[in-house]
Amino acid sequence: MWRANPRWTTVQGESEADIDPGRWSLETYKHDSVGRSRRCSGSRAVASRRTSRQGAQSAIHVVAAASRPAPCDLKGKVQFVDSFPDYKIQIVDSFPDIKVQKVTSFPDSAGEWQIVDSFPDFKVQVVDSFPDLKVQYVDSFPGCP
Repeated sequence: MWRANPRWTTVQGESEADIDPGRWSLETYKHDSVGRSRRCSGSRAVASRRTSRQGAQSAIHVVAAASRPAPCDLKGKVQFVDSFPDYKIQIVDSFPDIKVQKVTSFPDSAGEWQIVDSFPDFKVQVVDSFPDLKVQYVDSFPGCP
């Protein structure tokens, strides 16, 4: 049995005061025929709650950074949505993060977007403040400014 909260299960001879409430125990416990819990020997380690959270947060940041391409690499089929976008964009006339050219087919180069209603490569929402990207529409030379 995995023990997430040490107060739920105690080992015979170990009181709740002996258990550090600030740790997560990865040790396993077995119940004998009488119903008493006893600690099993094994190679399981005890990890602190802080270490587990920090490791999970750093892993989330690494995954999030790896899954999002750079703003200049955005290309493909795009769908404009009102909620749950992949990117929030703001349409600007100067100082953009990316220059976008709307195309009707083959959005193969950086900054070329084909607007679709289904099966998009990514979804965007147009906002007035706090955008992820600032976009400027152009007729030629899309990509990074």
